[in-house]
Amino acid sequence: MNEKEISHPYLDTFEALMTIKNFDYTSGLRKRYRQLAKQMGMDAYTRLHLEILLLLPRANKDPISELFFGKLCEKYCYSLLSPQMLRLISQYSPLVELGAGNGYNAWLLEQMGASVEAIEAFPVEEGKNWFFATNSVGLPTKRGKSWTKIIKGDATNLSAHTDRTLLIIWPPINDMAQQALKHFKGKNLILIANRKNCADNQFYKTLQDQWHLIYSNETDGWSSFQTEWLGVYSRTGTIDSGADHPHFHGELSHSHSHFHDEHHQHGHGHENISDFRFPHSHEHHHAKFLHSHPTLRDDHHEN
Repeated sequence: MNEKEISHPYLDTFEALMTIKNFDYTSGLRKRYRQLAKQMGMDAYTRLHLEILLLLPRANKDPISELFFGKLCEKYCYSLLSPQMLRLISQYSPLVELGAGNGYNAWLLEQMGASVEAIEAFPVEEGKNWFFATNSVGLPTKRGKSWTKIIKGDATNLSAHTDRTLLIIWPPINDMAQQALKHFKGKNLILIANRKNCADNQFYKTLQDQWHLIYSNETDGWSSFQTEWLGVYSRTGTIDSGADHPHFHGELSHSHSHFHDEHHQHGHGHENISDFRFPHSHEHHHAKFLHSHPTLRDDHHEN
C-alpha cells in the first residue's frame, strides 16, 4: 500500500492536536480541544483535568498537549512513527517485534506490506498490561483490544526467528531488551528508543560490543516532549559487503555511524556507555528519497 494511503489514526489525531495548538487562545479553541477529547474517547477523569487546564486564563498549551500525549500513548503506542519511518522499517521485513504492546505499530507495518510476528508478554485482552487500556487511576483492565494478532511470549520466543529482523520499540527499563539480544540469533536489529527511559545498562553495552550501527536518525513525532532515535544495527561480523540496506533519508542531517570511546552522562544508570544518540559520524544532507547502500563497512565514507 502507498504510505499516504495507510490508516494511521494516531497520526491523524496528533496532526489535529497540533493544528489546534496553533490557534489563538479563544473560547473557540477550548471547544476544539473538547471535541478532540470526545473523539478520542477520553475518560471522565482526564476530561475533568482538561477542563481545569482550559479554565486557566491564557493557559499554556504545552500542559494540554502533554495531557493528550499521555492518553494517545496509552491508546496507540509510545512511538509516533510517520509513514516515511514506517516505510524504512518495512524494508527490513520480515520482522519480529518483541514487546509489541497492543500491536499498533505492527498493524501499521502490515499495511505497508511487511510481515510482522508481534510478541507481547501481557496481551491487553488479559487485563495485566500496565501501559495500555488502563482505567482512570492507571490500573490494568480487560477492555483493551489489540490492533493485530499478538503472540503471547517473551524473549525466549526469538530463538525461532533467525530469518527476521528484530524490532524493539521503547523497551522498559529492565532486562527485557538485554534478554532479547541474548536469545535472538538473527543478523539485523531495529531499535526505536529514548536512551534515558529505555532498557538497562547491560543492553547498551551489548549493543556496543556485539552490534554495528548502520544508520541512525531522530524520529519525527512528539519532538516537543521526547527525543527519540531510530537505529538500524547488524550483528558484528555478519555485515555483507554486497548486501543492500535500504534507508529513507528525510530533510534532516543524519549519520552513518559507528560507536566511539567518548562517554556521555545520562540518567537511569546508563553512565559511561557510548550513546547511540551521539555516534562518531560523517554527516550529510539528503533530499527525500529511498536508496540503498551496497557497502556498509567502517570505510563506507571517505574523510
